[in-house]
Amino acid sequence: MAKFHDGNWSLVTGHLSFVLTLPCSPTPVRAGLETRPYRLPTEQLYFLSITIASNIYWTSEKSFSTVRVSKQWIHQMCDINIQIRLATVEDLEQVFSFIRQKAAFDGYLDELQATPEQLEKTLFGRSPLARVLLAEVDNCAIAFALFFYTYSSFLGKPSIWLDDLFVQPHMRGQRVGTALLNYLSTLASENDCGRIEWTVNVNNDRGIEFYQKQGAQILDRIRLCRLSY
Repeated sequence: MAKFHDGNWSLVTGHLSFVLTLPCSPTPVRAGLETRPYRLPTEQLYFLSITIASNIYWTSEKSFSTVRVSKQWIHQMCDINIQIRLATVEDLEQVFSFIRQKAAFDGYLDELQATPEQLEKTLFGRSPLARVLLAEVDNCAIAFALFFYTYSSFLGKPSIWLDDLFVQPHMRGQRVGTALLNYLSTLASENDCGRIEWTVNVNNDRGIEFYQKQGAQILDRIRLCRLSY
């Protein structure tokens, strides 16, 4: 049994084994006999906000009365404020870190060739070849998207090619990817683009499901062709 304290009220559930302050406080206290302060990493708090079991009760410590509330309400209490911005050269180290994290997630870290020096020149030089979006929560970057403009002769319009989209694992399911895609959609609309395109690993079932929920078409009859130099 665990209790989640908020002033004179506690959230009680039998599925977790520690105490934290809601909404999404970074300073929880361990449940049980130990009551000494215990700091839990912030990313775990965001994860908890979407994994709390459905049998949740708020219990007054003064009167011991119990009121049942919904899981959705807890999610709203722990809602996060996602900020999207264009990366600058000052973000070079963070951008490179995200590229490495995505390469590791895709299973291609050993094949990664990009260096911070190359990224500084090609992304933040005098003529950038692509742009980078950063998603932040409390001024901490937790996701990125790398994109550039292309052209479709079929549509007679520019398009956006989304080369990278990566959300750190502990923030998935928190609408971060949706926020990045919505930002890209706004850019596409403002620049009269006909579409946004990207690839997804055929084994990334969760990613495919997410993209389909965003309204994306999965084009099974088209194959990617590549010449490497």
